[in-house]
Amino acid sequence: MLAQCTPSEPTKCFLDISKDGRILFSVTVKSGSGPNDGTKSPVAFTILGTKGKGQKKIISYKGIPNSSSKSATFNSNDVGSIVGFELALEENGRLSVVYVKIQNMSIFYNKNL
Repeated sequence: MLAQCTPSEPTKCFLDISKDGRILFSVTVKSGSGPNDGTKSPVAFTILGTKGKGQKKIISYKGIPNSSSKSATFNSNDVGSIVGFELALEENGRLSVVYVKIQNMSIFYNKNL
C-alpha cells in the first residue's frame, strides 16, 4: 500500500504540474435515489484547498438524474491539500448529493522506494 506524499518525505512521489501551473483533478458526484433528488440544471464544481480556491468548472451541462453519478476530469490551479468543495446549480433547481469523490490526478507514487 502506498501512502500519500508528505513534505517530510518528498522522495516517495512527485507532483506533475503543467507548465502553466495547473493540476489535473477528477471529480465524481452521485445524486440521491429519491424521485426529486436529481436535476436537469448544469452542475458546477469548485475545489477548495489549503492554498485557496480552484476555478469553477461545469461537470455536467445536462444535470445529474436521480440515482446517477457524473464524473469529470479537468485542470485547475494548485489548491494545495484538498479541504472541501462548492457545488452549485447554474439554473433553478435542486440536487440531493449522497457521494462526492475528488482526486488529484497529478500525484504519482514511486512504489520502488
